[in-house]
Amino acid sequence: MALAERDLLFTAVFIMLVVLIPVFVMTFLFAWRYRASGERAATRPTGSIPGKSTR
Repeated sequence: MALAERDLLFTAVFIMLVVLIPVFVMTFLFAWRYRASGERAATRPTGSIPGKSTR
């Protein structure tokens, strides 16, 4: 019984890490790319906002 619980715990931790590690990496990369001092982070509007009046 204890071995089955240990295996279940290890499986759950492994699945959690498979999800969390890419999320943490992508969060860091997103924050690094779009930081305020980033040169490539400048965005320029390409059009108007739908439903917004131009007056």
